[in-house]
Amino acid sequence: RVFLETYRQSLKRQTVPCEVVLADNSRDDAFGQTLTREGWRVIRVGPQRDQFENVFVSRQAIVAEFLKEAYTHLFWVDADVLVPADALEVLLSRNKEIVSGVYVSPFRYQGITIVHPVAYQLTHDPNLRLPVQTPEMETNALMEMHSVGFGCWLVKREVVERVVDVVRIWLETF
Repeated sequence: RVFLETYRQSLKRQTVPCEVVLADNSRDDAFGQTLTREGWRVIRVGPQRDQFENVFVSRQAIVAEFLKEAYTHLFWVDADVLVPADALEVLLSRNKEIVSGVYVSPFRYQGITIVHPVAYQLTHDPNLRLPVQTPEMETNALMEMHSVGFGCWLVKREVVERVVDVVRIWLETF
């Protein structure tokens, strides 16, 4: 509950106005009702079979809600990622179809927990991912990446619409 409040405050402090929509996949309606009473917009998706399906269904519901409105961008911030007050402003200023904010996360490697950015640089070998190092991350430079986590990203509406169309067409072939 303490982390959730810190997360919500990081969204409220954005220097660019944005509408926040939260997906509630808890076991009952109590949590979502509390969030709604506190003034948050909540989509109830209910619990799924496992945590991965919870994430998938929640993201699906938020994208569907996004597409109902005339928003120009979808700013995604996972519930376990805290963003600085200017996160949305900085990502918008990049004017890219898709841009990610870089954040750190713990990873287990050979029995040791390592905390490093969830972003991997391009290399000459397309099969090799090179993690961004913290000093590079702190430069605030725009860098082309091999891959990034989806915990904090901004995507233009046109991209979301294209992806939804491709998935729909793909599903119709079965």
